[in-house]
Amino acid sequence: MRRMNDDTLIDDIFLLFPMVRYAAIWQNNSKICGGMRDNLESYFPEETEKISIIRQISRWVEDNELDKLGEKRYNLIVNAKARLYTIGMSQNKFLMISTEPDEIGDGLINSILELDDIS
Repeated sequence: MRRMNDDTLIDDIFLLFPMVRYAAIWQNNSKICGGMRDNLESYFPEETEKISIIRQISRWVEDNELDKLGEKRYNLIVNAKARLYTIGMSQNKFLMISTEPDEIGDGLINSILELDDIS
């Protein structure tokens, strides 16, 4: 399967999955594309968002180094206001997604993984 470019992947996620509030690709602790869905407000100020995402990525890296079960496909954090997904794309490159808290996650993640053959 041919890999799509990062901007196209983000556009497709927003187009195909209306429950997604936020979709962005982060590489080396910096956002390289994406963000909040148009007409939605983030729960975080921009600097707090960055700190939160860098912590999620750091946990991913630390967990992968210690995990004997194999490389992770994605992480999910469920909060009262949102579900937060971290999906590894390659070393130091991650797809970060948030949805409303009541959305079922596995179907969404599996569909996104298939979009860009991330897994």
